[in-house]
Amino acid sequence: MDSHWLAWLGGLIDGEGTIGLHRSNSKRFKHPYLGPHIQIVNTDLRLLHKAADIIESVMGKRPSIVVSHRGGNGTKRGYRLKVGTQWEAVMLLPAIRPYLVGKGEQADIVLSFAKRKYARLRYQWYEHAAEDQADYAKCLALNRRGTDPLEQMASAQPEEDS
Repeated sequence: MDSHWLAWLGGLIDGEGTIGLHRSNSKRFKHPYLGPHIQIVNTDLRLLHKAADIIESVMGKRPSIVVSHRGGNGTKRGYRLKVGTQWEAVMLLPAIRPYLVGKGEQADIVLSFAKRKYARLRYQWYEHAAEDQADYAKCLALNRRGTDPLEQMASAQPEEDS
C-alpha cells in the first residue's frame, strides 16, 4: 500500500474516527473484558469503502461496515467501520501510526495494551489489571468530546512565579 493512502487513512481516523479500548461487562465473562476499538463513523459510504480497501490491503481482512444511524427526520443515514480485535490492532496501527496527529497517543496506548496481551500464551486478566485499567482511563479521557487534552494538561500545571 502506498504511503499516501496510509496517510489519508490516518487523517480520516484523526478527524472522523476513534481509537481506544472497549470495555464489556457481559455476563459471559467472569470479569470486565477490555479490547482494542478502532472505528470510523461517517455518512459518506464511499469514504468508508475506500478506508476498508486500505485496511484490507494492510491486514488481509476486510473490516465490517454497518449502519449506525438509520436517518430520517432530516438526518442522513450514518455508517460505522469497525476494527476490533487485538490481532487487527497490532496489524493496522503500526502502519498508520506515523500519520496520526491527534490520535497518536491513543494508538500508542492501544498498541501497548495489545502487545502486553499477546506477550503471553496464557494471558490472565488479573496479571495486568491495574495497567489495563489505567490504559482504559487514559483512552477515555483522550477521546472525551469537547475537551482538549493538551489544554487540560497545561491548565493542570502550576504557574511559575516571575
